[in-house]
Amino acid sequence: MSYGIGCLLSLFLILNGCHNLDSGNDEQSHFILLKGLGAGEVRTIPYDSLIAPDPYILADEATRTYYLTASGGTMWKSPDLRSWEGPYSYIEIDTTSWMGSDPMIWAPELHHYNGKYYCFTTFTNTDIIVDTVPERCDVLRRATHILVAEKAEGPYHPISDISYLPEEWSTLDGTLFEEEGVPYLVFNHDWMQLENGEIKHIALAEDLSHTEGVATSLFSGRDAPWPREMQSIGELTFGMSLSGYVTDGPFLFKTGTGRLGMLWSSWSDKRYAQGVAYSLSGRL
Repeated sequence: MSYGIGCLLSLFLILNGCHNLDSGNDEQSHFILLKGLGAGEVRTIPYDSLIAPDPYILADEATRTYYLTASGGTMWKSPDLRSWEGPYSYIEIDTTSWMGSDPMIWAPELHHYNGKYYCFTTFTNTDIIVDTVPERCDVLRRATHILVAEKAEGPYHPISDISYLPEEWSTLDGTLFEEEGVPYLVFNHDWMQLENGEIKHIALAEDLSHTEGVATSLFSGRDAPWPREMQSIGELTFGMSLSGYVTDGPFLFKTGTGRLGMLWSSWSDKRYAQGVAYSLSGRL
C-alpha cells in the first residue's frame, strides 16, 4: 500500500491535532470552580447585613454594576451599593498546581486593565511548608497570584501556573499599580516569616503573566511610628504569641493634587488599624 507525501502529511496533522485536543481536554479537567466560604443560595440583602472580610469593590462601567469580593472566595453584585445579590463563586484553579485542591483565599481584588479583568488574590496551600522560622511557626506555601477573565463577574482562572515571586517566600495582599505605562505588583512579604513585615513591589509583564526584574522593598512595619510590636500589646496570632511587626493590605492612590499615597494596615496601641504612607518622591 502506498501513500503520497501530501496524504501522509495530512494524516500526521490529523493525528497530531487529535493528540493536542486530548491534551487540552485533560488540562481543562484540572480546573474547578472553587465554592467560596458561605456560598449557597443566591439572595439579595442590604449592605449592613454583609459580612465581608478584606473587602474590595470594582465599579464596572461596562455593566454599571459594583462587584464586591472578600476573603473566602465569594462575590456579591450591586447596582447602587445599597442592596447586594450573592454569594457567587467566581474563582477557578488548576487543582494539580501548587495551590492544591482546597486553598485558602485571602484579599482578592478585581481590576479592569487593558481590556480584560484581573483578580489579584492570595492562595495558601496548607499542605506545603516552605520555611521554618525558629521560635515561630512553619511557613506555609502562600502567595499572591493573578487570574484573568473576559467579564467582571468571571469566572477567573490563573493566567499561568508560573510563580510571580520566589516559592520560598510567604507573600500576600498583592495589588496592581501602573506608573508610566508599567504595571507593578505591590505586595506584603509576610511578617510571620520575616518578623518585621515588608511591603515590596516588582514590575509585571504587559499582559501581567509574570514578573520582571527583582522585588524592591518600599518600607517595613517598624519604619512607621504608629505600629506596635505584637508581643508588646499581647496580641495573639492563630493562638500564638509571636514577636514582630505586621504589614498588611497595601493599596495605592493619588490625591486630587497628584500626591501618591498608600493605605496599609498594622496593629496600633489597642487594635488593628489602617494608616497612610506618602511617597516623598511622588513615585513608587
